[in-house]
Amino acid sequence: MVAFRGRPSHVAGAALVLALATACGPADDEDLPPVTRNQVIGHWKGDCAGTGATLDLAADGTVSATKFLVHTNGIENEPQRVDGAGEWYLFKGVEGVTPQTLDLKLGNRIQSLDYVRDGSELRLRLIVDPDAGLDCNFEKAGRRPAQPTS
Repeated sequence: MVAFRGRPSHVAGAALVLALATACGPADDEDLPPVTRNQVIGHWKGDCAGTGATLDLAADGTVSATKFLVHTNGIENEPQRVDGAGEWYLFKGVEGVTPQTLDLKLGNRIQSLDYVRDGSELRLRLIVDPDAGLDCNFEKAGRRPAQPTS
């Protein structure tokens, strides 16, 4: 067996294959332009464990959530559905540390949703309970018409 710097050749070969595959892979999200406010404003529908969750993100930075799943503190606690209003903002991330996220402040909770790009489509993803593999994926359904004022 041929050794490469004290390691068997098959280990060096595996490392080389991994390096080449990674170098030829798809572009990182870091290479993509940041998400803008106009991209997230509107009505979003989620697939949160069959809950029919929705998010309405308004241009003024307010959010209305329906059947939005949140994980409560404690290992044994099940995620809960929340209806409510609050604020949203774009967290620009910290280079090399955390990615850009859409953050929602609903009551005393802050929930961070990741951006998922599927071709030219932008989606939102909320990881509700990573241990249980529970997440919610939101697709933009368009802008809701303005409500008439009385």
